[in-house]
Amino acid sequence: MPVFISQAPAKTILFGEHAAVYGFPAIAVPLNSLSLKVSFLAKPDQPQGTWMIRNKDTGMTALLSELPESDPVRKIIQFTASELNVRQLPAAELLISSTIPVASGLGSSAALAVALIRGVSQFLGFNLPPQRISELAFEMEKIQHGNPSGIDNSVIAFNQAIFFVKNQSIEFLSLKSPLTIVLANTGIHSLTREVVGEVRSKRECEPERIDALLSEIGQIALKAREKLVQMDLEAIGSLMNENHALLQQLGVSCPELDRLVDTARKAGALGAKLCGSGKGGNMVALTTPERAESLQKAFLAAGAVQAISTEVK
Repeated sequence: MPVFISQAPAKTILFGEHAAVYGFPAIAVPLNSLSLKVSFLAKPDQPQGTWMIRNKDTGMTALLSELPESDPVRKIIQFTASELNVRQLPAAELLISSTIPVASGLGSSAALAVALIRGVSQFLGFNLPPQRISELAFEMEKIQHGNPSGIDNSVIAFNQAIFFVKNQSIEFLSLKSPLTIVLANTGIHSLTREVVGEVRSKRECEPERIDALLSEIGQIALKAREKLVQMDLEAIGSLMNENHALLQQLGVSCPELDRLVDTARKAGALGAKLCGSGKGGNMVALTTPERAESLQKAFLAAGAVQAISTEVK
């Protein structure tokens, strides 16, 4: 019996972390070199509703009905079935595997939601468009993270570079040529919900200062959109540096991220900044194809637990 596969990429935010939550512009790109995959195998010999879930990365094997109510896989599958008005699921076995580091700012939770929603719907005979998949994944992201911007589910569901403003139509960006970036992982797990909550608390205490920082970050994203269209790599890198400085002032960086950003610049990167919610996870550096390998080595020497070079198209 054939296996059906649904896949979703990772993502990185090039500009606009945290600002996007409050309606300021941001730019995000998919990372197809990292992905989450869900394989579906029908089990017609099993009773209806029997869904065996296997997670290759965690080693977990359990029936869907045995997973805790709070488990994201259970929530996403049940939510999708309810959205499609399917009351009885045909028996199946699901295998989840991923190369996306969790709690590292690369969209692992949104990738899980998108891959599962798309996969479950198609396995059940439906063909949801990317916009609807993104909307449903956003509902799951709200449960996971409290007050997300919606940028992660959007860039992952459409698998295309986007200029994003909350509650506005997405603008797709067409890059004239690929961008070479290197991601370096601090190895520190950081929960988006907690860091977003910290920024919200700061904003409640110091609304003028925090809003000014968020507005500046949004203005950088606006400038970066123009520079990306022009493929002005020097300007893009400089704007990444400015963005990181503002995120430092926002209080969402950490010594490990700052060390890797500094390493990137000393090793010849065009620009570097944290990516995702911060307080750990990954940073992203813009470079040339010729310098990518040396940059990876520099990151690992500086304490990164992983350094990945990839192209963004």
